[in-house]
Amino acid sequence: MVDKKNPDYSKSAKSITNAPETIEAYNVWLSLVNEVTKADEVIQKCIPADLKETRDRLILEAQSARDYLESKVKEYGGYQDTVTGQYALIIEAKRPQYDAKKFETAFPRESPIVIEKAVNEKALDGLIKGGILTEADLVTQGVITYKITERKVIQ
Repeated sequence: MVDKKNPDYSKSAKSITNAPETIEAYNVWLSLVNEVTKADEVIQKCIPADLKETRDRLILEAQSARDYLESKVKEYGGYQDTVTGQYALIIEAKRPQYDAKKFETAFPRESPIVIEKAVNEKALDGLIKGGILTEADLVTQGVITYKITERKVIQ
């Protein structure tokens, strides 16, 4: 059997500091989620009204703890433990956006190779890999910009 490694978000997370405040908030949230899971197992077997109320209360507390955890991630930075697979972080994805007109102005000699009606990313990648251009050149000239999106990872 192959052991699957937990992901390491070091390169894609917006900020991982493993701040004690974030870890504490994560542990509170995780404990409440575990309590909800345990309560669900019991509820499914016997479903008395008092346990339903407990479950509902724990769900509200767990959501409140998650909201608090998210605020600590934003305030202090994310948390990850790749050994246990515990994460409370925001992943930042950076995708390049190319401007063909700016590329043509900045790099007129290379533009026929790269520009069709938009920047040919494979050809441009070849120019970068070939050492003819650098990503820094493209950014400096405004030819490349990045669309940044975020998604929360709390598990």
